[in-house]
Parts: sequence; structure tokens; C-alpha cells
Amino acid sequence: MKAILLLLAVSLSLAASEFPSHIVKTQFVQMRDGTALATDVYLPARDGKPAEGAFPVLVARSPYNKAGERAKAEFFARHGYVLIAQDCRGFFASEGRFEPMVREGRDGFDTIEWAARQPWSNGKVGTLGASYLALVQYAALIERPPHLMAVYAAVGPTNYWAQGAWRGGAPSGGWPIWILNAAASREPDPIRKEQLEAIVQDPRAWMRRPPQSRMSAFRGLDDYGDAYREQYRHPGFDAYWREPGFWPEGHVNRMKDVPALLVSGWYDPFAQATLGMFRALLSDHSSPTRGIVGPWPHAYGNRDCGEAVFPETAKLDERTLQLAWFDQWLKGKAAPASPPLRYFVMGGGPGRMAGKLHPGGEWRKTDSWPPEGARKRKLYLTGDGRLSPDAPLRSGGLSYPFDPLDPTPVRGGRYRNGCIVDLDQGGARKDILRFAGPPLDRELLLAGDIQLELTVTTSAKDADVAARLVDVWPDGYAMPVAEGLLRLSRRHADGHRERVEPGRAYRLRMDLGSTALRLAKGHRLRVDIASGAFPATEINRGTGEPEWSASGNAVAIQTVITGGTAPSMLQVTVLPDAESSGAPGPRGR
Repeated sequence: MKAILLLLAVSLSLAASEFPSHIVKTQFVQMRDGTALATDVYLPARDGKPAEGAFPVLVARSPYNKAGERAKAEFFARHGYVLIAQDCRGFFASEGRFEPMVREGRDGFDTIEWAARQPWSNGKVGTLGASYLALVQYAALIERPPHLMAVYAAVGPTNYWAQGAWRGGAPSGGWPIWILNAAASREPDPIRKEQLEAIVQDPRAWMRRPPQSRMSAFRGLDDYGDAYREQYRHPGFDAYWREPGFWPEGHVNRMKDVPALLVSGWYDPFAQATLGMFRALLSDHSSPTRGIVGPWPHAYGNRDCGEAVFPETAKLDERTLQLAWFDQWLKGKAAPASPPLRYFVMGGGPGRMAGKLHPGGEWRKTDSWPPEGARKRKLYLTGDGRLSPDAPLRSGGLSYPFDPLDPTPVRGGRYRNGCIVDLDQGGARKDILRFAGPPLDRELLLAGDIQLELTVTTSAKDADVAARLVDVWPDGYAMPVAEGLLRLSRRHADGHRERVEPGRAYRLRMDLGSTALRLAKGHRLRVDIASGAFPATEINRGTGEPEWSASGNAVAIQTVITGGTAPSMLQVTVLPDAESSGAPGPRGR
């Protein structure tokens, strides 16, 4: 393979195994409250026996079955590490009540310190993993285990209320489905297990039902039903969500200062979370903090992203990357200096070929995010459906309908793992407004945060406003770039509920996240606005009822107001043309 992405320049010798085999032992490790967690210990071996000596240890704590860590564990055991794969409390073979994220910090501390005391350990411990496995690392950092020396965390949330359960003040469809999937893994009845798995595969019919009525799916699975119910018991950002397990970004000042390597992708729902944690650790810690952001979805690392195929250079050789990282910090091996952040700038490619979009792209490096030299640019939404650099002189508006019985579906983007799709395929819908700029007469390079400021009204007692930034290619392919959503009744930062008055104008400021995208001459920027993102987000029924018990439905007319004293506008972060020349990407093997 050519030009595999590495954070560090490493040689082929890293791939050579130090030990010909491994041995795995399964045992139960007691936490401080006596709960025993199922743990697989993978040891370096020779001739069918554990190798002599003490080794650095890597810990991967998972809610997805510790057996899923086997390939990773075998790799590291052959390279002179002990890897511990553990089922989190309440998952699979581990004891304990199902309470996701609640005790992960304490359990992580206990597991790390247990590992450091074992005869096969040299006392140096690292942690690694993605998604929930990244979140448990953040939680453990807050507990400051003495023997934790380095972390590798990918695609992890840092504020689960804002990024997972109640994005933009609207209940997420992803969290209930995640809990349902966990329940299916523990369901002993094969028929019911199959029924639950069918809902997970296609949750649309289940998600159309009012939240309270969906509780029947958790019959006999009380812990899971309780976890599902907790989402709706705590719609605002209260003490429940401020606990370290859900909100590690709020406890960065308590985190142990160790080297941290963070990984995400532009189409990962936690891309902005990863960049935020990167900035916080870079600012607060003296140990090296490094980041990588590629053109990837939550299932990161490949060059394929939905209908798109990126260059070969976009692939992540994660095993080699992880090995180099832990060899440096747990074995003391020298490594070349590396920039704090490497990020992939999408764009510049040929476009559609053989049924796939080829966006192209290149790797860049920076000491900060956004990159130095980036600046803001405003584009205004106009009453005739354009994006313009000039604010409209007169106030106007465009309206669209929303029917809760036919909610606007979400395709592609960050929140359904669809990644890149042509948003204009499948026919036009009347419940989506589009504001498009003219074809660009010169290249535009986006690199940083994106915000949308809107003035809106609704005829209903509540409404969601969902927005997407789109790159329209010269042949018409509508490529999703970034997205966001706000619920009018919970539009404030803490999510507290406020009555919505039909016909009243509301000013909204919506974060669409970050991107790095080169738009070539002839491309157009577009903003799409709707009032649904189903099933990624719960349907707003427009009745003003509390989400848990809402059962009515009200068809609404939403209006986006343009011009006037509070014009609706898009704000993007751009790099000047002088800063836009390509830079070498990370060197591969």
C-alpha cells in the first residue's frame, strides 16, 4: 500500500513481531465495590508458554463484547505488550447493573491499577479504543490513575447530552437505538432478540411512536428500560449529564496530564467533540497532544465514505500508528517530532467516475485549529433563495411546511453513518428550503468552524430547524459537508424548556461543526433548511407537549426571515488564497 497515514514517521521494522505467539487468559477482576468484570488478558508467548519478563500493558474496555478486541490484542501481544480486553460493567459477561457511562471512570482506574500490579506488568499502562471505548478513557483520565502513561482515543464524545442524547435540544434517535441494541445482546429469548435486532436495523416505525409507548420494547429488561427512560427524565443539561462519564470536557482540569493521540473524521458525529478535546488538552497539558482528522465517518480509517472514494493516501494504517505511539511513550523508543494536528482537506478531485464520487484531497499539518491565517466569511440568505455576500436591504422570507406524519428524512452526513451521498437524488421534497450561491469564480478553501444564524417563525407550538451545508459540484452532485439542528423550545445552551409562541420571530445561532474542504472553480455552496432529520432525531410533533408524553401532531408552516435588522446568514471559516498551496502529507511506509 502507498502513502499510509502515520502520525509519526516509522520504519518497516515496526511491523516485525517480537514474539511468535500469544496466550489468552480469561478472569474476573474485582472493582472497588466488589463487582467482577470479565477480562481477557493477552500475553506475549513463545513455544506455547507465556514469555518471561514484565511488559507494558494496554487496556481496552468495551461495551461491545471484549471478544471484538481479539485481533488488536493478538497484534500487540506479538509486539511485546500485554493487552487487557474487558467487558464494561453490565455488558456481556461482566457483572453489574446496566448504567452506561455512570461508573466508567472508577472502573477504569481500578482496572488500570490492577494491571499495573500484576507480575507480567512493568507498571506502564496505556489505554486505547474508539467511540464508547474513547469515552471510558476520558473518564479514567479524570480519576488520575498513577500508572496510566498514554492514551489513544478515537471518535469519542465529550459531552453526551449535547453531542449524543439531546443534540440541539432535540432528543436523539441514536441513543435509544444504542440502548435497544445493548438490550438485544442480553435478551435470552431468541424470538424477542430477533425482534429487537430488527428494530435496530430499521428503527423508523418504532421511532414514529411516542417515546412513552416505546417502553414496551424493554419488557423484562428493566435496567435497559430505565436507561432509556433517563434520557427523557433529563431533557436539560442538569446534574445527571454533568457527571464526568457523560461530560469529560467539563472536567479537563482534573484529567491526568499524559500524552494523548486523538483521531476523528469530518463525517464523524463526534468530530467537533474531538477537536474541542484536542484544543483543551493542548492548552491545559504540558504532555504532547496530537490529533488526526481524516475524511472518515464514525467507522473511521478507510478511503470509502458512502458514495465517495478518497485517494489511497486517505487510508489510516491504525495498527502501525498505535504501535509507534505506545512504543514511544511506554517503551521509550525515539520518534521524530510531529505537528500537533494533521487534517485532510477534501476536494480538488475529478468528481464522478464509474458510479462513485472521487472528491480528491490532501493531508495538511497545523499547530492549531482553525489553522493559523484562517478568517471568517459571511454569506447572507436572500428572499429569492440565494446565498449572497451582500446583506439584503429589504426584509423578506421563504416558507416551507412540516408534517410530523411525514417527517423529513436524513440522508448521509454525520448522524446516520451515511457519509457522502447525493442529497438531490430521490426527488425533491416540499419541506426543504435551499439557498444556493453562484458558481465560484475562484477556488475557496474552508478550514474551520461553520455557523448559521437564522431568524425564523413557526405556525406551531414548537419546531425544529435542521440545516446542512452542501457542496454542489458542477455536474449537480450535492455533497453534504456539515449539519446542525436546534429545537425552538430548547434552543438555549442548557436546554431548558421555553414556551414557543406561534408567529413570533426567534433568532437562532446554530453550530454546524467543522470541515476542511477545497471548493474548485465552478462549485457552489448551498444551505438546506428543513424541520426534520428523521430518524436521527426524534420527530417534533409541533404541539408543545413534553417530549416523553407527546402524542398529538400539528402540521406547521415554518418561515426563514431574510434581510432586515437581523438577517439570516452563514458564516464559514476560510484560508486565504495565499495559504492554499498544498503541503506534504504524513509519510507512510
